[in-house]
This record gives sequence, C-alpha cells and structure tokens, in this order.
Amino acid sequence: MIEQVNNDLADANSFTRSLKSNYLLFFCAGMVVSPWAAIAPVIKPLHEMSDVLFALMSLCFGLGAMIAMIFSGKMVILFGVKKLMLICYPLCVVSIIGFSCNFIVWWMTYPLAFLWGATLGVYEVAINVHATYFEARTGRRLLSLFTAVYTAGCIAATLVYPLMMKAGADIEYIASGSGIVAVMLFAKSYKVLIDTHGQKEQKKVNNETPELSSWLLFCAGMVAFFALLAEGAVYDWSGVYLSTDCDLPVAYASLGFMFYEGSAGVVRFFGEKLTMKLGAERLVCGGAALAFIALLCSACFKYAPLVILSFAALGMAAGNIMPVIISETGRRAEKNSAKAISTVSAMAYAGVLTGPAFLGVIATVSSFGTIFSTVALLMILMGWMGRIFLQSAKNSLKNCREN
Repeated sequence: MIEQVNNDLADANSFTRSLKSNYLLFFCAGMVVSPWAAIAPVIKPLHEMSDVLFALMSLCFGLGAMIAMIFSGKMVILFGVKKLMLICYPLCVVSIIGFSCNFIVWWMTYPLAFLWGATLGVYEVAINVHATYFEARTGRRLLSLFTAVYTAGCIAATLVYPLMMKAGADIEYIASGSGIVAVMLFAKSYKVLIDTHGQKEQKKVNNETPELSSWLLFCAGMVAFFALLAEGAVYDWSGVYLSTDCDLPVAYASLGFMFYEGSAGVVRFFGEKLTMKLGAERLVCGGAALAFIALLCSACFKYAPLVILSFAALGMAAGNIMPVIISETGRRAEKNSAKAISTVSAMAYAGVLTGPAFLGVIATVSSFGTIFSTVALLMILMGWMGRIFLQSAKNSLKNCREN
C-alpha cells in the first residue's frame, strides 16, 4: 500500500515537472521564429539578392513550414512527440546558424530556409499536441498561457538581435550564441517530457463528443487561417501604412506591430480565465467582432496614434483565437488529435504564406488602407466559421448527455 502511494506521488511529481517544462518548450519555439525578421534583411544585401530572389527565399521558408505541418500529424502518431522534438529543434537551430553565415553562397540560403521552416513546422505541431495532452489530463485551458510564453520567447529574441548588432556583433555570431542558449533550454526541458502520440486510447464515455467531421475541421482551419492572415497584415503592412499614409517617421514604423504583439501576449496570459469565464464561443466570436472594429478604425482614421492603438486592440481581440481553436480541435478530434492539429496548423500557416501576396495585390490596385478594411471583412467570416465549429461542440455534447 505504501509502495503504491509512493509510486503515485512519483508519477504526480513527474507530471508536474513535465507540465512546467512545456512552458520552456514554447519559449524555445519563440526563440527560433523571430530571428527571421532580423537575419533576412541582412542576408538580402549580403548576397546582393533582387526583390524576386528574396521573395523566393521567403517562400521557401513558408513552404517548408506548411508542407511539414501537413505530414506532422502522421509523424507524431508514428514516432511520438519526444523523438520529433529531439530531431527537429537542434536541426532548426543549425539551419538558422547556417543561414546567417556570410561565407555561404546565395543559392544555399534556399534549402536552409526550407529546412528552417520545415523543422520549425514539425516542432510547433509537436508542442501543440503535447500541450493538448496536458489540457486533457488537467481539464484546464492551458494553450493560451503556453502561447503567451511563446510570444515572450519571440520578444526576447527580437530584442537580442538588434541590440547585439548595434554593439557591433556579426549576425552569424549572434545566431550561434542565441542558438546555443536555445538548445540548452530545450535540453533542460526535454529530460522530463512525457511522450505522447496524439491519440486517446481511452474508450468513449457518455460525455465525450464524436469525432470531427471534415467540414468542422475545415471551419477550424479557416478560423486559424484568418487569424494568422490578420497577424500577417499587421506584421507585413503596418509599418508601410504608418510611414506613408499616417505620416509617422520611419524610425517608429515598427510601433504598430510591437503594440499588437505586446497586447496579444498580455491577453494570452489571461486566456485560461477568459475562456472559463466567457466560454470558447464567446471568446472567438466576440474577439472576431472586436477585431473587425479595430481593423476598420485603422483603415478609416489615418492618425498614427489612433492606428497604433487600433493595432493594440486587434492584438487583444484576436490574441486568444488561435490557441482556443487549437485547444478545441485537440479536444474534439478524439483519437486523431495529432492529425487534426497538424491540419489546422497547416491551414493557419497558409494564411501567413499567401497573405502577403494577396494583400500586396490589394495595395497595388487600391491603397494600404484597403488592406486593413479587407481583412476587417474577413474577420466577420472568421467569427461565423468559428461559431459553426464551436457551436457544434455544444450540440454534440448535449446530445451525448441526453443519450
């Protein structure tokens, strides 16, 4: 009896340590995402790339992530998250270091960018599957909080690169130093990870919902697509819009995205409480409505402080939409949660991949303000599809309980 109690306590302690290590996994993910924004602008003049060649390099990064995410679900089922993380994260860091080296020839940046995106894509799906495992075990809405830590990792890396470059350090040495730190943090968290294959082995009980249909999975994916499309619009076009249409000095043009990212990060720290208090449906649909208003304000009022505040409001409105959708997908997908999460993640990344080109065409034929008004209209569609996806969960759960 005493031995059984001791075993239970050991299992509980191991579970707690693994749960805490998951925060570090998301922080590590942020550390290998944001360097792209710092390294890519240095690579372009270093290799004397034209705009077309530079755009193709960016496309390689996005295609690598999207293609890898499509197959990540099957890989998680076959190998488990621990093996995939162990392979992909160090490879991701190596690709970043190689990408930043000034002695490589220009064409080598393309396979390195693809490898960077592909390993990052698999790693992100793996940590999301790992996170939904803890949500299922604890009954808590943890993914928003995990994503907040991910944002903190992005901000940390975003600050390190410009500060070190201003101090005179070469980009390859900055990438090597931050990469070593990232791998050390990853190694510390890897030791206590709980391996999962993203499949529930338990038999269904009366309060569990049936598996997701293809239509509902498509709705979840489109919500994620629109959420990252809105984020991409701020990331790619807010600086240009503020400096050209709003007469903000170029030195302060990045304030729009900084305020967006900061407010999104803050609201994600309260994501669990907000989801439990408001419910997933209200959080997503209400967030979509507020995002519509914020984007419309940014498009209509070309006054820089108001536009920046509008982007901050957009971050607060949409910051928890993606984590909630991934969380609900993991809950609803039952035995195929790994495959479902990888599908939604791939569709979300398609928004990042196609967004700049789609919005660029709009800017060419119209204006920068039209970009944000167009995305505002898409927020209505996002809210509608989110309601279909989340309402179906309520209806299915109600039917299961009645039966």
